[in-house]
Amino acid sequence: MANEITVSQLAGSIPDVVRAVALKARYARVSIAKNVLSVDADVAKQGDRVSLSILPALDVNNVGSGGSVTRQAVSLTAVEVVMNLWKECTVDVDDRAMRQSALSVLKEYSAEMGKALGAAQDGSLADEYSNLTDQTAIGSTSNPDPMNDENIRAAMQTLDDDDIPREDRMWFLSPAAHNDLLGLARFTEAQNTGFNRGVQIENGRISRLYGDPVYVSNKIATSTSAKANIYCHKEALGIGTQRNFKVTPLAKVQLSEAITCDVLYGVKTVRGNHGVVVYSSVNA
Repeated sequence: MANEITVSQLAGSIPDVVRAVALKARYARVSIAKNVLSVDADVAKQGDRVSLSILPALDVNNVGSGGSVTRQAVSLTAVEVVMNLWKECTVDVDDRAMRQSALSVLKEYSAEMGKALGAAQDGSLADEYSNLTDQTAIGSTSNPDPMNDENIRAAMQTLDDDDIPREDRMWFLSPAAHNDLLGLARFTEAQNTGFNRGVQIENGRISRLYGDPVYVSNKIATSTSAKANIYCHKEALGIGTQRNFKVTPLAKVQLSEAITCDVLYGVKTVRGNHGVVVYSSVNA
């Protein structure tokens, strides 16, 4: 029929319905910052840096004639974690939008700010890959291979050869590297593990690689044409948060409400020989 009344004719009388709950922004859970060395407690009150003293490795010598011994000259080395990264996230919502929105706008954004800044901390730590130079990196930055079992075992041997403690080692992988490993039968197919499931797999994710926990982060840095995955001991990297996530209302100077969330922190490569970079292809 040509003369029926349609939605177009009734558009002015049909109200918009908006859910009073917003779909949240998608931030990966903080995975790097909460697993490396933390010096938060040392800067909780005052100071803008933390000096960490590192004991040297000692040699063992033969006892000489007459019970003589070899005296070793030892000296401590120190690294500093400096609180020099100040990050913020601010929103400004005009009063009309505040009154008319079906959402509790400032409340919703306050929660998202902390998540965004946490992801930024992970990014700062992932960028420390460029300082993990005491160990020779595995793989190529210009023509990288997918993450594979050979490179995983090579990284493990690198730290083993340097007598880095086996406990507290971990992997920080890019999503592409994790996806590469999901395609390897060694880690996913029960007939290759001797168990009733892929021994490394938990809830569809690779949870451990030869006993070391795996954390996947989209903040893993890119170097040339490769993802700079990190295999390290907990003490390879350090982070100190002097001012934790704090939401602050800003002065009202116009017909709008502004809030800002900020965090003050610092990151550092603490023990350069306690980590090795494993380059893999950007796309699985």
